[in-house]
Amino acid sequence: MAAIGDVDSDFSLSSVLDSFRNALKNLAETPENASLQDQTIVEAKKLTQTVQDIALSMQEIREDADKTIKAEVDSLNNYLNQLQEVNGEITSLSGSRDISALQDEQERLINKVNEILPVNTSFSSQGIARLATKSGVTILDISVAKIEFTQTSYITPDKIYSYAGDEPGLPYNSVLSGITISGLDLTPTANKVQSIQGGRLGGLFQVRDEFTTTVQKQIDTIAGHLITAFRDGDPTTDTDADTVNGDVDSLFTAGSVAGTDYSTLSSVLGISNSLTINAKFDPENGGDKRRIRDGAEATIFDTAPGNASIIQSWISQTEQLRSFDVTTDMTQSQSIMSSVREFVSYSSLKNQNELRNFTYEEGKLNSLKDIRDNLEGVNIDEQTQQMLLMQKIYEANAVLLKTANEMLQTLLDINR
Repeated sequence: MAAIGDVDSDFSLSSVLDSFRNALKNLAETPENASLQDQTIVEAKKLTQTVQDIALSMQEIREDADKTIKAEVDSLNNYLNQLQEVNGEITSLSGSRDISALQDEQERLINKVNEILPVNTSFSSQGIARLATKSGVTILDISVAKIEFTQTSYITPDKIYSYAGDEPGLPYNSVLSGITISGLDLTPTANKVQSIQGGRLGGLFQVRDEFTTTVQKQIDTIAGHLITAFRDGDPTTDTDADTVNGDVDSLFTAGSVAGTDYSTLSSVLGISNSLTINAKFDPENGGDKRRIRDGAEATIFDTAPGNASIIQSWISQTEQLRSFDVTTDMTQSQSIMSSVREFVSYSSLKNQNELRNFTYEEGKLNSLKDIRDNLEGVNIDEQTQQMLLMQKIYEANAVLLKTANEMLQTLLDINR
């Protein structure tokens, strides 16, 4: 996926995090170096911007998928209505005229439907096409089924689809539309017995409801751990002597309430969309870059060389084991560094697998089309071979007849 990048690409999240860590390591050697402080702030900004870009891309991909689902449903309804009209024309002309042109149009429309929604097709004795989903729900017989979907123009991380009766629970809101056929909810991602599967609709729902939501969970959890790790590694954030962890944010923040617990998916949902560096560190926002050495709540700045205790603590924090919810599809106990590499690898492998599946399905489709053409149409190569064979048989028969004629003529000549 372009938004996330490959493992080895310079703009991938793992590469950006490596650059930030290298900046921290360089600064740790001479923490009083103003130029290195600037560079570390720049790299921290790149990291937060990369996380935000990924989160924004997930939102855009979900919105595009939702919009395309609506367009595909409209096309599907249009093809079914056209098929109904063709069925009517075939019925009215059956037995009186040549209906081959109508049958060709019927086949074209069925193929179009199949690309969007795989169906089982049967024909009446009069040639009327009947279509049903693979799970047996009729979408075309005497009448056309009513297929409905409502587009959601703006999709935020808290908006997901859920099947009626299967409420998602907080922090999610069940607001995204499913697809109904004659009033039945047959949404692919509902994973019900009658749910439609395959085709472009199946793929689009998977993108909108499964792959992107998993990536959102992953990037949100990573963002939460970044905030917590740098808070924990900064002793100045602990404004209450009775607490172990800091209760205000340090280098990274999401603009949330100070000391927010980011240990659950509910608490981190959507924070990657607003991850940024704390304004206290950013000279462009009235902050002081020296806090990259002395901490978020520092009021007196250390001018002595060599004291890099907070910086070293931050580097160490990125290597400590942290928990990842099982629904993120990530290793449940690993460091921030490891999780980012796994995150990039997950997306890259997912993309490669889907590409392989697409190539396989496309090849299978082309093979089936070839078989159909050979069964229903005229194969020029095959017909040519048959003509050459018939010609050879004719030539052989001609030679045989000529030879037989000559033998008979010889016999007649002997008897004279």
